[in-house]
Amino acid sequence: MIDSWKTNYNCITYIDLPVGKAGGYQQQARQKADQLGWKFQVVPGSLTLLERLLTGQWDQDFLVIEPGQQIAASNDHQVIKAVKAGTVNPSGTASKDNS
Repeated sequence: MIDSWKTNYNCITYIDLPVGKAGGYQQQARQKADQLGWKFQVVPGSLTLLERLLTGQWDQDFLVIEPGQQIAASNDHQVIKAVKAGTVNPSGTASKDNS
């Protein structure tokens, strides 16, 4: 049961960020992929999203929750949305469209 999640995957991806030292994590990831018989790949990473978060450049990639709002499932391509606080039912969706 603990390792059952592994049945849904067949690849380990290491995101190579342009900061600091990897500290052997890429090699550890490669070894784990070999151990599991999975594909291993390295993709270049970027700090752009983190920089935008920290500098307040919040566009459509960010969900900004204003005072008096809460997060609800949007059940569309956006996944979540901001709605008026107190309008979310137990399933996580808004009881009515109160964006």
